Amino acid sequence: MQRQILELIKRLQDKHRMSVLFISHDLGLVGEIADHVVVMRDGVVREKGRVAEIFEAPKDATPRRCCCAARGWTSSRSGFRHR
Repeated sequence: MQRQILELIKRLQDKHRMSVLFISHDLGLVGEIADHVVVMRDGVVREKGRVAEIFEAPKDATPRRCCCAARGWTSSRSGFRHR
């Protein structure tokens, strides 16, 4: 069901040439659908940038601590990698 909703959002985004603000704790999912990401903790922006930059070389520990293995991403001190 989640996949269908995300596909619908993507179709609407393409059709209407609109941006989407997507809020989630699941960075694995964010990595699949977003171009840019803002990582927050306790209401404070910890890191922001293109998804590839944040996932490949996170500067802050917050993205590394987020649980996203369920979506096929693994984290380490050197960044996220898709399995």
